Amino acid sequence: MVDLFTLAGCLVEAVNLIEEMLFQADSSMWSSILRGCTIHGDKNLGKKVAKRIIELDPVNCGAYVQLSNIFATSGEWERSLSIRKAIRDKLKKILFAVGTDF
Repeated sequence: MVDLFTLAGCLVEAVNLIEEMLFQADSSMWSSILRGCTIHGDKNLGKKVAKRIIELDPVNCGAYVQLSNIFATSGEWERSLSIRKAIRDKLKKILFAVGTDF
């Protein structure tokens, strides 16, 4: 249902559905809404949803990439680049923690 709402552009309805569920939504459900925000250009909701995803799953780089794309699409290049830098920094920390070199 969440995917259907987001594809139809009914982003508020998708958020309401997730918030009214009897169980807590996981990051994949919120990612559906973030994808819809990217498609439909809803920067304000996209920022809120990305923050929620990052709180639930701090190593979810997809949320950072989509948020960066939202800012880039709206011409906020500095914010987009700062998010891309945060992705690189986060990946470096993760790779260092698991002992992988690139």
